[in-house]
Amino acid sequence: MAVRDWLREHRVRTHLVSGIEFQMAVFIVGPLLGLVAPVTLAAAGMLLVFEVAIMYKLWLSARDLAKALDGMRAGG
Repeated sequence: MAVRDWLREHRVRTHLVSGIEFQMAVFIVGPLLGLVAPVTLAAAGMLLVFEVAIMYKLWLSARDLAKALDGMRAGG
């Protein structure tokens, strides 16, 4: 929860790094800095972290939906 709160307070969205930012890092930033491999690895790492966060949020939402549907079936 602390990580989520920190991200929210600093207005960091979970989909901060997507395919477009990855490509920009690999094909523009890396060559400009002369550090293609390190920039590519860093961008890939960030992309992986943010994609895992999105999958986790999707899993939590699906779990909450299942609980809500079960509650509706039991109450109705």
